Amino acid sequence: MKLSIISLLLAVVSAALLSSCSCAIFLREYEVAKKPAPSLDTVHEVAEQAGFTLVSRRENSLAYKQRGVELFYVQDHKRVTMYSSYCPFIPFRVNPGPWQERCEDYWSQIEMGMVKKGYPLKNLRPVMVTLSDGREVDIVELLAKPKE
Repeated sequence: MKLSIISLLLAVVSAALLSSCSCAIFLREYEVAKKPAPSLDTVHEVAEQAGFTLVSRRENSLAYKQRGVELFYVQDHKRVTMYSSYCPFIPFRVNPGPWQERCEDYWSQIEMGMVKKGYPLKNLRPVMVTLSDGREVDIVELLAKPKE
């Protein structure tokens, strides 16, 4: 009986903490603007210089990770994608500023590295969704908005 009361109390406290948190998403999806697509080795050099660790290498794709930020390259699509999410579990750590700055810094290192190798990147068109009030918004911006 005592254990179930403690478990219930912990569940309520956890739910209260999680519901008060606001999450954010960082997503950059770019395409290599030059043909032919860069080799896996070229992108690998750029990612390593930016401090990313290789997680997976397949026939035509690479996956990297660094401090919660994931980087992907698919050679067939000439696409470079960086993704990270921030969802603090501690209420007093709700400022995503340092996390956002770190993600932007990593992305600028990747972007500049690709330009130096002769492969500029161009932004892919954002995915737009229509809200119930008729407004069209970028899905990344919509997901990144804090809960109100």
